Amino acid sequence: MQPLSVFSSSRKASLFVLFLVAGLYLPIPAETSLRLQATLSDSDFSGSDTIIAQVLESGDTLTIRHGEQFTMPLPLDTAWHLCFTATELEKCYTLQHSGQNSLIEREFANEGITLRQGSTGEKPPDLNEMEDPKISETSESVAAPSESLAEEVVRLRKVVVRAQRRPKRSLGKATVSAKLMKRLPGLAEADVIRTIQGLPGVVASSDFSTKIYVRGGGADQNLILLDNAPVYSPVHFFGLFSTFLVEAVDEVDFYKGGFPAEYGNRLSSVLDIKSRLGGKDTADTWMKGSSLKISTFATQVHTEGKQGDARWLLAGRTTYIKQILDFLESIGVTDFTVDYNFFDLQGNLRYDLGAGSHLTLSGYHGKDRLNFFPILLDWGNTVIPLNYVTELSEKSTAQTTLSFSHFSQSFGVTNLFQFYNKITNATFRQSVEYRGLNHHRLKAGVELNRFETVFSNQQDVVDIKLVDKETYWQHTLFAQDTYTLGPADITGGLRSTYISTLPEYVGLEPRLSLKYRLPHQQAIEASAGYYLQYINSILWVDQETLNEFYYPAKKGTYNTLYPSNSWLFSLGYNREKWLNQFDFILEGYYKALSRLLVFDPLVIPEDANENLADLPLVDYFKDSEGYSYGAEVSLRRVEGLIFGGASYSRGFSVMKDRGDAGAYYPKWHQPHSVKADLAVNIRGPEALFSSSQNFFWRTSTQLSYSTGLPFTEVIGYTPAHLQDQGHGIPAGGPTSGFSGNQTVLRGHRNGARVPPYFRWDVKVIDVGRENKWNFSWTILNITDNENIFLYSYDRANPPKRTDITQFPFFPILINYEYYF
Repeated sequence: MQPLSVFSSSRKASLFVLFLVAGLYLPIPAETSLRLQATLSDSDFSGSDTIIAQVLESGDTLTIRHGEQFTMPLPLDTAWHLCFTATELEKCYTLQHSGQNSLIEREFANEGITLRQGSTGEKPPDLNEMEDPKISETSESVAAPSESLAEEVVRLRKVVVRAQRRPKRSLGKATVSAKLMKRLPGLAEADVIRTIQGLPGVVASSDFSTKIYVRGGGADQNLILLDNAPVYSPVHFFGLFSTFLVEAVDEVDFYKGGFPAEYGNRLSSVLDIKSRLGGKDTADTWMKGSSLKISTFATQVHTEGKQGDARWLLAGRTTYIKQILDFLESIGVTDFTVDYNFFDLQGNLRYDLGAGSHLTLSGYHGKDRLNFFPILLDWGNTVIPLNYVTELSEKSTAQTTLSFSHFSQSFGVTNLFQFYNKITNATFRQSVEYRGLNHHRLKAGVELNRFETVFSNQQDVVDIKLVDKETYWQHTLFAQDTYTLGPADITGGLRSTYISTLPEYVGLEPRLSLKYRLPHQQAIEASAGYYLQYINSILWVDQETLNEFYYPAKKGTYNTLYPSNSWLFSLGYNREKWLNQFDFILEGYYKALSRLLVFDPLVIPEDANENLADLPLVDYFKDSEGYSYGAEVSLRRVEGLIFGGASYSRGFSVMKDRGDAGAYYPKWHQPHSVKADLAVNIRGPEALFSSSQNFFWRTSTQLSYSTGLPFTEVIGYTPAHLQDQGHGIPAGGPTSGFSGNQTVLRGHRNGARVPPYFRWDVKVIDVGRENKWNFSWTILNITDNENIFLYSYDRANPPKRTDITQFPFFPILINYEYYF
């Protein structure tokens, strides 16, 4: 199939988005929705001007008034947790419903939940069996079996629940659940990072990479945490998978601006990944929910269970990409094969200690190996966090984290060179949250980090080996206060960091954000912050590398690397449940970056007396700086017969290296981007056709259209001994003895641009029974658009360019899951 023209790609994207937005306006079938109509009469809230009601299961929030009736949607279920939050007070109630009415009427009073006058078809709960609601972050329920559908029996027991959960979507922040990850079309299976790439303001450089570039920032500027432990370069080859297993993930909080003071050491974003706990609250079992997943390129297994106060989950995955490619080559489908394999292990063990305390041990270990002669690569991650959470009082909570993170990678070409990079990070983190002051919510903490970094470069052809090893300490104090003044929340925070490699330097990072709530679930939010990053990726060339090579801020013989920094400003408006169906967000941002690392061996002074191989790597860098700005708009419907969303991003990024005259676009510069996804429930809850026994049948599609990324054109070649070497070295300089060598003549740095990117994926079938089995079939790049990955050039003058494209039309991505 011939590649689509830019015009045809744009036209397809426009038609799809119009179809998507039109489809989203279909109403939710009334018979499949539940609504809560209630009044908060609890006298403890009588003096509060602003009260936030939130359904924890859905994240839906509503501003209400004491004693006045309000209405909220409820997700389809039989039990919910509803929290009411004022400035100095929070109460959480468990609401259960086993009747058949779609309208649930309740009154939330001091003594508990009562049925509203006029409600029928249900028996009130026995208030003698209920615990009093606590002014704390604990309260959850277990329902006793009902003897009939018309009856409701409630028995409460106390377990830990997250207090005052924030809305699922707000300025610069989105919470992505594992459920959403599983519903979207995937390259092979549900994927954490691929789902994040589908959000506005996030640039994915290619089909072959799970790296993300957020609002003009580099791939190394994203803080990725697994249960509070940092993770470095969580990627697998080909971009088919990121390292995290969805079965072991509960949800991901993704911040792309205005992130709280507790997060640091990155400039652009935070991915806070929370593990899913194993087992069920209501029963003890050794292997409840175990599963086997088989896809086109990998197999995954997982098991989970609960015994008493202990619960656990363990998942593992391995690939057989090599075997699949070998088979396709043998039948003539492709002429490409590669010796590649990887595996992942992820899980957690939690023990409830009682009195609002619990201990959780999590872990991830993965390893990749690629042998593509003469290229040999291997890399891997090990992450082990231990978290202890306890209630110090009804108004304060403490969390202690001990974590270990290890990342290593090697990259080499046989008989030519080899790079090696390692990061080991041990962390102690202690934080305390206090809610006892009127109108204030305080949080403070300390982080103690021990790092060990190793970078080596062995050049076999010239018998040179450079080794740079550093062991150092990095300590941080942070504090934050959220002050509620009527409908406004004002949050101020500060981080202070000391690093032993720069003993005379102390980094201060002030942060400030404002949220003003308007009627009808609307809000205006603004944030401003200064961010520092003490470990950075080395920018070798403009072409993307498979992994990041990390290097710390430190002092060298001729050069000092101070931490990279950024100023980030954002302003936005959001409205939840617009027309009772849509979440709408409009955001704008500006980011200024400086002190980014650029490798340049020519920065060494000409009169340097040391052997160049003996100098630390820090002396081979120069700085770069830049800025970015843009706007993003998104519209999303999160449930119903037809659900999904569309977004548009407009961004601009520019960089400039120290000592260079000209500015240039970075490799992730993407002025325009349109992303959309759409899902249809054919059978099941909220579906076109109802079904029994938890059977579901749905289909979904995902589209991405964006401006092509920049690249540097090759315009010709010249003999190296005739090329002026610059920096005061005349023609015939360091390569004068190699007259057969050629120097590449290039155009303006990143002055050219590949054609626009367009890809349309369809999950044709997604069918199964909840928690029993699931089969899905996905068609990748249904239009067979030839998106450019990079260009290669021959050695002629002028050079001839060859296109290297990304994923073609691929119709056999299948995934089967079976739950035991």
